[in-house]
Amino acid sequence: MAFVLDHLAAILAGSVLLGALLFLQMRQQHEAVATTQRHGAQMQTSSFVETLQRDVENLRTPAQAQAAFGARRFTLRRAAGADGETYTSQFAFPTLLDPALGDASPVALVVYTAEPTGETVAVGAVTRPTYRIRRHLYTRAAGAVTVTGGTENVVDFDVTLLGRDGSQTWQGTAITTMPARVRIAAVGASAGTRTRELPGQTRTAAPSVRHAVMAEVMGTRASGGTTPVEPGAPGLPELPGDPPPPPPPPPSPPSGPSSPPSSPPPSGPSGPSSPAPPPPTFPSPPPGRNI
Repeated sequence: MAFVLDHLAAILAGSVLLGALLFLQMRQQHEAVATTQRHGAQMQTSSFVETLQRDVENLRTPAQAQAAFGARRFTLRRAAGADGETYTSQFAFPTLLDPALGDASPVALVVYTAEPTGETVAVGAVTRPTYRIRRHLYTRAAGAVTVTGGTENVVDFDVTLLGRDGSQTWQGTAITTMPARVRIAAVGASAGTRTRELPGQTRTAAPSVRHAVMAEVMGTRASGGTTPVEPGAPGLPELPGDPPPPPPPPPSPPSGPSSPPSSPPPSGPSGPSSPAPPPPTFPSPPPGRNI
């Protein structure tokens, strides 16, 4: 009997030890996966922000955009997400196509757009919607807008234009003055932790990383334009992120033939005027005798 109890105790101790080892191994694997995902999100987000920073540093003036495209385009739009938080939905501005060429580089128009993906991810204790950011490029040579990059799984994207004194210089949509600095911030989350929640299941928070920079606009004091690529530039096409055009006004009701002016009701036939009747005459009394 003692022999059997000793074997049972050994089996129980071995099972507990094996379970603890398996738990530690699974935990280490989970931490390794989370570290890999966080590193991937960090690399993806930082690469995107660096590209936007390079474009902003080589931002061109409105006069240079007018010379290159025949139109000035510099807009910053914001929108509200499903969680009520606002984000930058469109940022369009002229920049150098090849910064290595300096002023000899053609001017290009870049458009950064953020669109909801329809998915959510748990960041800490908060559920946030995710966005897909795309970088669009337009040049006179290409004649069309093309997608040249972007990033995925962004939970926040914010662009702020600042003046030389550090105050925010923009509150509308169209930008008419050059900013001195542009603050760029993006928060990315890992896509690997987006799992469907089951009843009674606790959702694991996704690793998120925030990357923010302050970009200096090198051409902020410039005011002149460059020689147009072609005289009479045709302008710019419709860009991604632009609001839809307003509906046309309703057509005016068709106008029929003009009606003849209304005339007074006809009067009865008029004949020749009759002379007024003479006053009535009475016979004079017979002469009587004087009494």
